[in-house]
Amino acid sequence: MSPEWTLTGGLGYEYEFDGKAKGTLYHMYSIDSPSLKGGSGIGEIGLEYKPQNNQRLSLEAKLAGYVGQREGVSGLVRLNYAF
Repeated sequence: MSPEWTLTGGLGYEYEFDGKAKGTLYHMYSIDSPSLKGGSGIGEIGLEYKPQNNQRLSLEAKLAGYVGQREGVSGLVRLNYAF
C-alpha cells in the first residue's frame, strides 16, 4: 500500500481427526467429553501501520473468521512501542 501501511491476509484449513477431552471431578464424577472432530476453514485480513519517522512504534489490527466445525469471528488490535 505504502511504506508505512502493510495489508496482510491469509487462508487456512484445519482438520481434527479424533480430538476428545476427558475429565473427572474428584476422581469420582465423569465430565462429558466434547468432540472436536471435523474440519474448519479460516480466513484472516490485517492492517499494520509503522510510521517512518518513529520505527519503534507500530499499530496492528486483524480480523479472522471461522467456518465449519469451529464457527465465529475474532479480532485483534495491538499498539506496540519498542524501547
